Amino acid sequence: MKSLIVLIIFTTIANAQSIFPRVYTFPNQVQLTINNYTQEDQRCSGSIFIYHMSGRFDSRFYSNFIYKSMSDFRTFMNFNSQDPYRNAHHSINCFPVK
Repeated sequence: MKSLIVLIIFTTIANAQSIFPRVYTFPNQVQLTINNYTQEDQRCSGSIFIYHMSGRFDSRFYSNFIYKSMSDFRTFMNFNSQDPYRNAHHSINCFPVK
């Protein structure tokens, strides 16, 4: 019974096809990575919200096609070393292209 449950869990994880936008924050840049693990082309768009140490706020817009089994990588640089990035999050949504 236990091995059957483990097999079902692994099968579900292996067949899970999703898109995972991830944002990584560094003092001098924000990196956005989107991996398309589906078998369909995807249209992704949304905003990236960036907060600085001083309390200042930036938002950047992202829009792109991501083809099946491909990835996209974007870097948003901070050229002001006196005011490094503190935190970032996104509101990016992806939809299949038909």
